[in-house]
Amino acid sequence: MNQGNPAPDVVVTDLDLGAAESNTPIKRRNKNDRRSTLGGSSLNAIALSNELVGEDGNHFPIPPSATPAGRTLFGPGGGLPLRPNVPPAGAPPAATGVQHVIPTGRTIKIDGRSMTLAPIAADKDDFIPGRLWDKTKRADLDPEQLSVFIKSATGYVLSKTNKLNVLSLKEDDEGVLKHVHNLKSQLKALEDHAINHDIVDVFTIVSAHDLLQTGNVNKTSDGAPETYNLFYDYPRLHPADVGTSNAWYHLWLSQNQPYIKDNMRYTFEMLHSNTDEKLWSKCLEDYEEYHPTQQGGPLMFFLILKRIQNSSESACDHLKRKVITLKISKLEGENVEHAVSLIKAAYSALLSASTPSRSYIPEDFALKVLEVMLTSSNAEFTRIFQTEISEARRIADKYGGQPEWPTVTQTLNQASRTYLRLVQTDQWDTAKKPRSSAFVAQPTTSTGSGSTSRPSRPLPAGLKCFNCEREGCSLTSCPQPRDEAKIQRNRRAFMDAKRQRDLARGGSRPQTKTARDGSRLVLNERGLYVHDAKATRKAKKKEQRQLVARLTEQVSALAAQLTGTSSSTSTTTSPPAPVAPPATVAAAVTTDVSAHRSDIRRAILSAFQQK
Repeated sequence: MNQGNPAPDVVVTDLDLGAAESNTPIKRRNKNDRRSTLGGSSLNAIALSNELVGEDGNHFPIPPSATPAGRTLFGPGGGLPLRPNVPPAGAPPAATGVQHVIPTGRTIKIDGRSMTLAPIAADKDDFIPGRLWDKTKRADLDPEQLSVFIKSATGYVLSKTNKLNVLSLKEDDEGVLKHVHNLKSQLKALEDHAINHDIVDVFTIVSAHDLLQTGNVNKTSDGAPETYNLFYDYPRLHPADVGTSNAWYHLWLSQNQPYIKDNMRYTFEMLHSNTDEKLWSKCLEDYEEYHPTQQGGPLMFFLILKRIQNSSESACDHLKRKVITLKISKLEGENVEHAVSLIKAAYSALLSASTPSRSYIPEDFALKVLEVMLTSSNAEFTRIFQTEISEARRIADKYGGQPEWPTVTQTLNQASRTYLRLVQTDQWDTAKKPRSSAFVAQPTTSTGSGSTSRPSRPLPAGLKCFNCEREGCSLTSCPQPRDEAKIQRNRRAFMDAKRQRDLARGGSRPQTKTARDGSRLVLNERGLYVHDAKATRKAKKKEQRQLVARLTEQVSALAAQLTGTSSSTSTTTSPPAPVAPPATVAAAVTTDVSAHRSDIRRAILSAFQQK
């Protein structure tokens, strides 16, 4: 299997190393040895990935292996080489361990170009993500470019309807988990924005013990500077920690790096654009109590976060209870991916709030997450995770000790993959079907003229069709032939039941009320408000009498005026245009105005034409 003898300190697994190097599936010793079917290079990639993640990791689950030696490759910090390096012939023996001989001038062709490998790997902890702006070159920007940068750096990152706001711990069901998940997404968006604009440095909180004299920074147990990332470590910090860090930046770094002061100001304005005004005003009161050297974006950010999410022990216990009592069957459509996102956000929040002396992660948290997966109504999904629990207990009973549960990350990843597989193969049959979403295209119905009508809105739960009397069916889309008598009967029964419910909720109802147009409504025997016919008739008669009076007055005045005009012009040679005699008009008015409205209108029109 191996070329040469393995080094004494190297644990050689029972994997087929030749297959591992050739990227072919691993050979099985016998049919009972159930090993992973992943290729050797994939197994090596899993080991290296878990090594990069570190103790928090095992991001990828460990493939099954028959012996404990086969698992050493995938353990935290494992990452052992599949084949130990063999020194060339004639080379002196290695002093200790395995020597890695790296040739110089190595190249690889990527995207059609030859690229040269570095002589040694860079420190993974010093890796810097790509950025759109460079703070060290900001002073070289012309005024127009600088204006564009400032507008972009201090502008909106979050939507105007989803700004940083206060979190309520009184939500029911998964409400708190949704808030925590949303806050995590908001912080990630703000951090990415700060990284892209190269203003994120001031969010690294530096712990200094001699601020005014030497500016020395505290050291950790391994001799490294003691620093914190404000985006993730804020639950374990105090406002004085952040204020001292800001003062350290202002007093000891800004003299040689002028962009530090700018970053303090730009981050402050960025937060102002992405925080609810009420929350901002409240935090600003506390912010202004600090010394100017302590002020800046990081301090305001910390004050905002402390108000948004109280990281006290009671709040963390409340969050743990929400995770433990989460029911997948109560989520819309029993969406497991949504449940996974909620649990991940809560788990991240509890990890951030934990300190070396106080952990907010319960010892049985991994088991509780497994038990949450059992709350789905899908039999196949719950069977898989019940098997995980039973298998862990069986092994513990067989070999002794406590059950070794899968990690939270492994359980959540398995839940997501299992859910997607069942959905894609149409096996996700649950007791609670998903409701229609606003983002799903709804079918339309043709109107026969080439246009389409809007889809009918879903009926409330428990409401039956007036035609077929089936629940979930609507009258507009009912496939049964229409029975108008049944429809009217069921509609009356529905309205009667509604009236009884209204009376039971609100007691006696007023007998009359006024409509929007000012008309009077009365309560009929069916409990419905209708227009008062008697009042309507009275109003019409009154309106008619007022109209008759106005017309009579106008006609009488015109008749008198016409009579005077005819007597004054009797000596003229040309007679005036024929006009209805005043006596005739007066007779028409006195007899019945309603019956002679046309005569009145003609007389009035003739009078105006005469004038």
